[in-house]
Amino acid sequence: MEGVWVPVEMSLQEGEPLTLKDIMAAIQGDQGSLETKTCTVSMEVTPVKADLRIMSVRVKEAEDSFMTFKAETATLKKQIKELHTTTYVLGTKLADFE
Repeated sequence: MEGVWVPVEMSLQEGEPLTLKDIMAAIQGDQGSLETKTCTVSMEVTPVKADLRIMSVRVKEAEDSFMTFKAETATLKKQIKELHTTTYVLGTKLADFE
């Protein structure tokens, strides 16, 4: 089954490296500093055995460059559960997991 892309708006300080922690914070509503630039984050969420697994995170910046992050499922199980909840709050429908 294919994953779905979950777009999330977030902000970064100029020149600041983007980490997976920053992405998760943005998804959970923490926008950070006022002096920031906005990025669009897309998370590819793939259902695996009625669970969510983050396969990759792709960040599109203003200058159309892309950074890709890989996430280990084992270290993100709590955040993945929160992502599932938050995704529905954001109004993005994920694939059925039945």
